[in-house]
Amino acid sequence: ARYCLNIALKQCGDVKDFKALENELYELTGIPQRPSSNDFEVTAELGEGNFTKIYKAEYKKNGSVYAMKTIEKTTIERMKRRHPNINNEIMMEKRILLKLNHPGVVTLFSTFQDYGTLYYQMEYVGGADLWNYLQDHSAEANVNTPTKAHVGCPWSLTRFFFAEALEAVLHMHRH
Repeated sequence: ARYCLNIALKQCGDVKDFKALENELYELTGIPQRPSSNDFEVTAELGEGNFTKIYKAEYKKNGSVYAMKTIEKTTIERMKRRHPNINNEIMMEKRILLKLNHPGVVTLFSTFQDYGTLYYQMEYVGGADLWNYLQDHSAEANVNTPTKAHVGCPWSLTRFFFAEALEAVLHMHRH
């Protein structure tokens, strides 16, 4: 993509290269187009997936907080034996997140990599995940029950969560 953009810029008579455009955009917005892992300080681990980890990370230059999804390249190579389509799925997630713009879908700001890791710089959304929220809410509602055996919430809250999720899924389906 950079090569094609550089050719297009030269054909248009602009002498700037892609790196110069990235730097100019950074000066205007304060957000680097190609950050590196050294630009962030990890402050907490937020969660873990099948082959990913998500961290809360602070951008050192301006203090902005992001969710940083990391995928170890060695893990991808190991998983290729059992799951040969894993590279396609990683790229599909990236393409979908870059395409979507909806309040119910987390924003992907950029992706980058270093020698051993792929990084997704994403919008940080504070608060607990829905499962933990439902467990905590159930424990508060059932103070006589010492454990979190039952999970649930009032019908009005259920309708709200379902409507939010459905709206996000419909948006994804439309795009």
